[in-house]
Amino acid sequence: MIHALIGFTFRQAPIEIREGLVIGGVAAPGRVPVVQDAIVAKLVRGEPVLPTAGDSLTTPRGSTVLWKGAKAGSGGRFESPELGGSGYLFTSVDMPDDRTMILEASGHNLVYVNGVPRAGDPYGYGYLRLPVRLHKGANSLLFSVGRGWMRARLVPTTGPYRLETADLTLPDVIPSDTGNLMGGVVVMNASPSDATDLSISCSSAGKTVTTKLPRIPALSVRKVRFDFPASAKDLDLMLTKNGVPFHSAMVGIRRRTAGQTYKRTFISAIDGSVQYYAVNPSTKPDPSNALILSLHGASVEAIGQADAYSPKAWATLVAPTNRRPYGFDWEEWGRMDAMEVLGVAGARIPHDPKRVVVTGHSMGGHGTWSVGSLYPSRFGAVAPSAGWVSFWSYGGGWEPREATLPEAMLRRAMSPSDTLARITNLAAQKVYVLHGDADDNVPVGQARTMKRALANLGIEFGYHEEPGAGHWWGSQCVDYPELMATLEAARISDFATVDFTTPDPAVSANCGWITVLQQISPRMVSRVRGDTGGLTTENVRSIRFEQALPSLTLDGQKFSNLSAKAVLVKTGSNWAAGQVPATARHLGFSGPLKQAFRDRFVLVYGTSGSAEENEWSRNKARFEAESFYYRGNGSPEVVSDAEFLKGDYAGRNAAVYGNSTTNLAWAALLGKSPIRLGRGALNVGEKKISADGSAVAFLYPSERRLVAAIGGADLAGMRLTDRLPVFGSGTAFPDWMVLSPEAAEKGTKGILAAGFFGPDWGLASGEAAWRE
Repeated sequence: MIHALIGFTFRQAPIEIREGLVIGGVAAPGRVPVVQDAIVAKLVRGEPVLPTAGDSLTTPRGSTVLWKGAKAGSGGRFESPELGGSGYLFTSVDMPDDRTMILEASGHNLVYVNGVPRAGDPYGYGYLRLPVRLHKGANSLLFSVGRGWMRARLVPTTGPYRLETADLTLPDVIPSDTGNLMGGVVVMNASPSDATDLSISCSSAGKTVTTKLPRIPALSVRKVRFDFPASAKDLDLMLTKNGVPFHSAMVGIRRRTAGQTYKRTFISAIDGSVQYYAVNPSTKPDPSNALILSLHGASVEAIGQADAYSPKAWATLVAPTNRRPYGFDWEEWGRMDAMEVLGVAGARIPHDPKRVVVTGHSMGGHGTWSVGSLYPSRFGAVAPSAGWVSFWSYGGGWEPREATLPEAMLRRAMSPSDTLARITNLAAQKVYVLHGDADDNVPVGQARTMKRALANLGIEFGYHEEPGAGHWWGSQCVDYPELMATLEAARISDFATVDFTTPDPAVSANCGWITVLQQISPRMVSRVRGDTGGLTTENVRSIRFEQALPSLTLDGQKFSNLSAKAVLVKTGSNWAAGQVPATARHLGFSGPLKQAFRDRFVLVYGTSGSAEENEWSRNKARFEAESFYYRGNGSPEVVSDAEFLKGDYAGRNAAVYGNSTTNLAWAALLGKSPIRLGRGALNVGEKKISADGSAVAFLYPSERRLVAAIGGADLAGMRLTDRLPVFGSGTAFPDWMVLSPEAAEKGTKGILAAGFFGPDWGLASGEAAWRE
């Protein structure tokens, strides 16, 4: 075995990582759903990655790359061409005994600590600190890096539990506030056991409010809610366990006067976490006012977005967070956040529900195109500034070369990202497009693409290119007079006629008086066109009418006296009155895979396997929880299979890791699934798959919850799923997918099969693609 030549001698002071080995180009670039990576392939096979200078690797392109020595510069920062795109940095730390330390690192995608994956800080926020267990002797740290730089150090722990105040989610206090408000703070558990009996007491001005905390996973962090009195000036937080104090912190709270921008917090239904949105209040609040939803650009905080606008007499502006400054490009959980904030803020802020509009800048301009075109019934105007069209036009979107292979099913799962496929929805809205013609960040060609597409369809729109302007040209590039005039004049359509396209009713189902309940082919575009007298449909299996219709011709069939909420279901080529069973695949209960990660989802690890299998499962659940915390300001619960089965988790979605042999919850929740995975056995319907090294990722219903199942038939198969970008932006998965053992070497060409379940959640009624 080759051992690292680079080491550090333990001392009580922080250990600065200043020397290492770097290598670049070992992975296929881009937003790919299945990582093709030479180092990942070694880890999947269980081979240790302990390089020395001069060792070589063969890249996915077939070239040979070498490990090279590297030293950190000022501030402990490693900078190297090898660390751009798909690089790694390796180092080793020698310890005199077993102990827990805190890893402070930034600039990395993730890190393997002695082969165990932990979340990274690719955007360099600097607040991700994770407790890691190190053993006596050499400990390997393998950092995946993609932005050309990183830094890392290890610091001693100061106790088993502590408050981490570098990443707070706080509201502002405004004059109308009374009672208690809520904030979010990270709690670190550096102990080897889950913490289930912690509390936070908040004292200020003689008042104390105590909040009991949820489970904090062992050797990890979790962002949790705490309450505090609205009368507070500064918050004295005390973390206790069964009443015994462990750590304290002072936190400042901002107080705002009437008319100033401010932040509000709320509990998200996605994962039960504390989120915030920013408000730029109207100077003349009135129920007849408009409500502007403004989406920020990459690296921008929501409060900064709200601050960029002058206050309006005619509107209140609300800025959601996208879950983080980078977040999810306003897609998936970013889109969910935008719509959740629209509902929460809309219930609090007086406004005319017909005067809701959406705008945004840069990444938020893309979000404006995406969110606005998905929900024509929710927005009267769509007004992007410096917005890009889609991942394929700007963001490095993945595109398979062949349409008939399993990869095509994964591309199909990305249909909500295809803005141009539903551009006809914009005909019902006012549209204004703004861009600087010298933009070197988001090229003006993005705006011109949309200009041509709108013009070709005869859709009316306003358009302005600012001569000589770059990406950001002051607040005017979001608060532009003509753009604001468009928003002020806009009203949501009454939809006497409809022309509605949706990529998936689970994402976008309604347009005026029609709601698409089911598709014939999941994640293929569905379209409904016509008026209250006659409609034509494409790829629609069931539809509901939100108002009574005296007579209607639907795809040539005539119906009379349809009541409000009437449902028509298509069988073959014939429509008939009917209902969609609650257990069927429909808009509120549907795939694909990522749909399971909502509705206060729970991450469930297995305890019924071997010691190694159980350890993998627990580490996997912890890694996903840390990843969603970092990328989505999230707070998913991590529990064992036994705890899940005896706990009260009714109605909450779940993700189970391992297989039916190693995870009791997998066996209990997925007994009716046509995809069956156990130790050494894998079946997809009647097909028996060679199990050695194979892996699956699929979604299936269990009573009234959705369950994501991710794992393998053995340890190699389980490790094959370690790098599936479930919380990555710009990637998607169908309902189910089977990975061959070669997936780490072949990338998406290592997908053995993929597909979508049918309306009854069956394989036979669904669609699948198998590799020849």
